[in-house]
Amino acid sequence: MVDKGYIRLWRKMKDTSFYRDSVAFHLACHLVMTANWKTRKTIFNGEETEVKRGYLITGRKQLSIDLGIKEPTVYKKLLLLENLGFCNINPNNKFSVIHIVNYNKYNPTKEIYTSPVTTTEQQRNTSKEVKELKKRDNTVTGEFSLLMAKWNTFASSCGLPQCLKETPKRLSHFKNRKLEIMDNLEAIFREIHSSSFLLGKKSDWKVTLDFLLERKDGITKILEGQYRDKGASSPEADPMIGGKTKEQWEKGW
Repeated sequence: MVDKGYIRLWRKMKDTSFYRDSVAFHLACHLVMTANWKTRKTIFNGEETEVKRGYLITGRKQLSIDLGIKEPTVYKKLLLLENLGFCNINPNNKFSVIHIVNYNKYNPTKEIYTSPVTTTEQQRNTSKEVKELKKRDNTVTGEFSLLMAKWNTFASSCGLPQCLKETPKRLSHFKNRKLEIMDNLEAIFREIHSSSFLLGKKSDWKVTLDFLLERKDGITKILEGQYRDKGASSPEADPMIGGKTKEQWEKGW
């Protein structure tokens, strides 16, 4: 029995007919994990026996104890796995020798499986990927902070709710809509500034930064002028928005 190391859980097991049989699948995984990873001699019931790689010696009673499954069910599922070609069972009056047919796919030897990437290279590549992800996250965080600053400056000049916290939920939405928001931010502000509805002058509701982040069609509707006051024309680019020049907005003032 193997107590250390690891096995590979072959994805193709999902295609087997017993994958949806939780008891049979549990039993199959247990057999793979307890099979010998190399040929060796062992003492079982007071007798020395050679157990080859991919084989194990056990019995229904022991499997029942190990898995918490009743003996009749263990016997039934073992026969099922054997009939499906997952294992071969050679019983005698004392124990059973079970062979995992495709054991090398679950626990390959160095000769069977060799990785073209060394451990050092893998660690280096993983470290590089982690750094790249952190760099990307830091960039997104920085851009969102800039958006918050611009929104809060604009909101304070229009009496709109400010965005005070940088939450994981907001960052997640921002990642998905960053280009749509940042590329059209000035136009969005102009449209909001010309909409009585978005400014909260027609009801208690006012547009928020969360509306831009979360509402899938919100930005599109704003840019299309669907919230614009009735009869109002498209607002022209204004060099002064919220008390600041266009150049100041672009610099994040």
